[in-house]
Amino acid sequence: MKKNTNAILSGLVVAAMMLAGCGSNETAATSAASSEAQNESTETLSDETLSTTETGSADTENSLDESAMDLEFTARDLDVGYEESTAVQVTLSDSGIQISGDGAEADGTTLTIKEEGTYVISGSLSSGQIVIEADDSAKIHLVLNGVSVRCENSAALLIRGADKVFVTLAEGSENTLESGSEAPSGEAENVDGVIFSRSDLTLNGSGSLTINAGYKHGIVSKDDLVITGGVYNITAVGGGLYGKDCVKILDGTFNLNVERDGIQSDNEEDADRGFVYIAGGTYDITAGHDGIQAETLLKVADGTINITTGTGSVGNTKTEEMSGGFGRGMQPGGLGDGGRPGSDDSNGDMQPPELPSEVTESAASGSGAAVNGSSDTDSTSNGSTNVTDSSSSESIKGLKSGSLLEITGGTIVINSEDDSVHSNGSITITAGDLTISSDDDAVHADENLQIDGGSIQILQSYEGLEGKSVVINDGTISLVSADDGINANGGADSSGFGGFGRGFETDSFGSSETDIYIAINGGEITIDASGDGLDSNGNLYITGGVTYISGPSDSGNGALDYGEGCTGEISGGVLLAVGASGMAENMSSSSTQCTFMQNLDETASGGDTITITDASDNVLASYTPVRSYQNIIFSCPKLQVEETYTVTAGSQSVAVEQSDTVVGESSGMGGMGAPEGNNRNGRPSEPPTGENVDRKPADSNGTFENGV
Repeated sequence: MKKNTNAILSGLVVAAMMLAGCGSNETAATSAASSEAQNESTETLSDETLSTTETGSADTENSLDESAMDLEFTARDLDVGYEESTAVQVTLSDSGIQISGDGAEADGTTLTIKEEGTYVISGSLSSGQIVIEADDSAKIHLVLNGVSVRCENSAALLIRGADKVFVTLAEGSENTLESGSEAPSGEAENVDGVIFSRSDLTLNGSGSLTINAGYKHGIVSKDDLVITGGVYNITAVGGGLYGKDCVKILDGTFNLNVERDGIQSDNEEDADRGFVYIAGGTYDITAGHDGIQAETLLKVADGTINITTGTGSVGNTKTEEMSGGFGRGMQPGGLGDGGRPGSDDSNGDMQPPELPSEVTESAASGSGAAVNGSSDTDSTSNGSTNVTDSSSSESIKGLKSGSLLEITGGTIVINSEDDSVHSNGSITITAGDLTISSDDDAVHADENLQIDGGSIQILQSYEGLEGKSVVINDGTISLVSADDGINANGGADSSGFGGFGRGFETDSFGSSETDIYIAINGGEITIDASGDGLDSNGNLYITGGVTYISGPSDSGNGALDYGEGCTGEISGGVLLAVGASGMAENMSSSSTQCTFMQNLDETASGGDTITITDASDNVLASYTPVRSYQNIIFSCPKLQVEETYTVTAGSQSVAVEQSDTVVGESSGMGGMGAPEGNNRNGRPSEPPTGENVDRKPADSNGTFENGV
C-alpha cells in the first residue's frame, strides 16, 4: 500500500563535510530497481514547483538579482510517500545486513546503493556506513525507519554520486547518525560531515533525526540542501547545516548546538547561489560562530527562530577608541556599568523603552510614510567544508549575509556576542517580530538599511540601527544602545570592531558617491541612547512617524546630531527628543514644520514626565524619559508660528513662544564634517528618494490625543 503520499513535513537543513569509509569496501549493486517502481515514483514525486516565495522589494548596490535565485520547493521535496510493495527493504545489523530487493548490496557493515529506487532502511550498525554511489541521473529515495549508524572515521551517510537524494524520516521513527572524533581516512576525498553529499539533498518526513558530530559537521551538501519537515537534533564540534549552493527550509524543528556556524551557504562563484532561505520551521540555535550565514542572500520569510552566538550578550558592549568619533563630542565616563559608556542613570535593567500610551493617540496622524561581501570561509580544493579557524577573522553574528539580508516575517530572538543582524550589503525588514540583545550593533548594514514594517525590540546594543543610509518607513521600534541609537555611516567609531577576544572587524561602508542620511518617514520609534539618539554623518530627514528619544545625560553627545554643513529637516511627524544641553543640536532652519528647542533651568531626573500643552491646555505630547535631561526638542504638525506652548518636566515649567518655524539655537558644535557627496551649504545634494527608498509624503493633519 502507499504511505503518506501528500504529507507536508517538518524540516531540517544540512551542513557538514568530507568523504571516507567505515566498514568494508563497497561493491557493485546486483541489479536495478523495477521499471514499474521507478515509473510510480516519477509520477508520484514530480518536480513540479510550489509557489512559496515572495519577491524582494529592495535593490542593493551589489546588484544582487534575487529573481534569478531558486527560492521554491518542488512537489517531490514535500512528498514523503512511497510504494511499500516495490521498495527495497534493508535491515541493518552488525551480524549482517539483510536486503530484500535489487539495487543495493552489502559488504560487511557497509551498505552501498547504486541504482535509482526507493530504499526503506531500519536497524543499527555500531561501526558501519551507508553509501550512495549511483549514476548522476539517478534519483534515490531513502526512508529511515528506526536507523542507528555510527562511523568512526567517515560519514555515517555518504553520498558520492546521484542526481538527487531524498531522505524521508518515517512517521514516528527515531533515527541516529554519528561520527567519532577521528579524522577521515581511507579515501582521496575529504569528508567532514556525519551526512555528506556531493549531490542535491532533500530531507523531509515527520520522524526525528539525531546527529552527533564528534569530528566536525552535522549535515553537509556540496550542492543544494533542502529541508521540508522532520525534527533534527544536531550536536557538532563544527557546524550544523551546510549547503554550498543553497540551504532552503520550508518546515521542521531544529535544535542545533554547534561550535561553528549553525546554518551556512558559502558559494561565492555564482551570483545566484550561496543563499539561505528560511520559509518556516522552529529553530533553537546555539553557535560558537554565526547563527545563520549566507554568502549572497539571507531571507527569512517565516518561522520561529531563537539564536545565541558566542557568549551571547552579557553587557560588555564596547566603547569608542576615539573620543566620540566624527560627528560626536567627547565621550566622558569611560567604561561604565558592564562596559557601557559611563552615564549617571543608564537603563540598567535592559528593558526596551516603551512608546508612551499618549503617543499612539496623539500622533495617529503622523504620516504613514514612508556585492558579495567576504564570508567567514576560505575555499579549498580538497572538497572539505570551507571554515577558517583564525581567531582574528571569527564572526559571531546572529543573522549574517554577504550581500542582501531580507526579513519579511517570522518571530526572531537573537542573543549575540557580535552584531545580531548584519549584512556586508543591504538589509530590508518588511515584517516580523524581532527581539535583539547584542554586545555589538543590533542591526548593521554596510550599505542601506530600510525598515518598512514589523516590530523590533532591541534590549541591549552598542549601536541600535546602523547603515550607510537608514530609512524607516513603518514599523514599531524600541531600542537601548550604549552609544548611538540610529547611526548613518558610522563615522570613526569602533562599531565594526570584533568585540572582546576577537580581532578588529572595522565597519566597511559604501563609497561617498551616494548620500549618507537618516530618513524617518513613518513608524513608531522609541530610543534610549547613552550616545547620540539620531546620529547621521550626512543628512537627517523626518517626514512622518512618531519618534521619542531619551538621549545622553553627558554633554559630549546630543539627542540629535547630523553632519557639519549638512541638513536636518523636519516636514512632518512627531519628534520629542531630550538629552544633555552641552552638545544639543536643533533641526535646520530649512525645516517646513514648526520645531522648538528649549533648555530647562535645571536638569530633570530620569522618570520626570515631560508634558507639552498649547495655550488651551490641550496636551500635544507626553513622555517619560529613562535618564536625566535638560534639553528638549519638539515638533509636531499642530505647532504654529506666533503661538505659545508650555513645557512641564517634573516640577519645572517653562513657556515657549513659537516666534518662527524653527526656534532655539544649537548649543553644540554639531557634526565633524559631512562626507563627500553631501552639499556643504546645509542642503542635501539629493533627497533620499532612490530606488531603495519608498519615501511617502507626510500627513500634515495629525490627530492627537485630545483631538487638537
